[in-house]
Amino acid sequence: MVAAAVVWACPALADEPVARVSEELQTAGEAWEEPGFRIQLQVGTEELQAAGALPAGSGLSLTAEPGFRLSRWWSISGDLTYTIVGGGMKGLRWSGTFGPTFHPWSGLFLTVGAGYAGLMVDAYQDFFASSCTGAGFALGAKAGWLFPVGSLFATGPVIGTQTQWVRCSNGTDVGGGGDPNPNQETDGNDLDLGPASPTVWRHRTFHIGWSLAWR
Repeated sequence: MVAAAVVWACPALADEPVARVSEELQTAGEAWEEPGFRIQLQVGTEELQAAGALPAGSGLSLTAEPGFRLSRWWSISGDLTYTIVGGGMKGLRWSGTFGPTFHPWSGLFLTVGAGYAGLMVDAYQDFFASSCTGAGFALGAKAGWLFPVGSLFATGPVIGTQTQWVRCSNGTDVGGGGDPNPNQETDGNDLDLGPASPTVWRHRTFHIGWSLAWR
């Protein structure tokens, strides 16, 4: 009865709507622009193009890339890539680079980096066989576009390239070829990857894949 009396005595207060302050909802894109830790897992294919007469190859690649978003425009990250190589050489290629990333547009990123790369491969061509196990300097660049699925997960395509200079710790014949017939004429295209093979193997890689990212 007391409440009814108050409402009857103050009808203006009873009819006046209560003002509510609504909270601004943050979009998924805005959440991904905030500073903080990120990690990407990428799967794709990679092609190794050789310099000169060195063997080439291609295969499946897997990449893990942790990083930290510094601001709306910049982040830093490091990536570790393993590629199962087939074709003219068979074995494993790996690389690890670190560098800055520029974000010119929501979802779009451009990365450059420097680090090390290595090979653990056997190479076969014509009558000759050799192997290269070693590591060396690498430079890389890549671009991609992540589409936010929510505030914590994003996914999208990525392409990249690297140039590596791998100093092989071995250059000996691994068997299976032997010396060619000394009386056999050659056209100059036969590749001897035995003891006379280059100490440094330079390759350029091209990568295309798909990225899964979390924050």
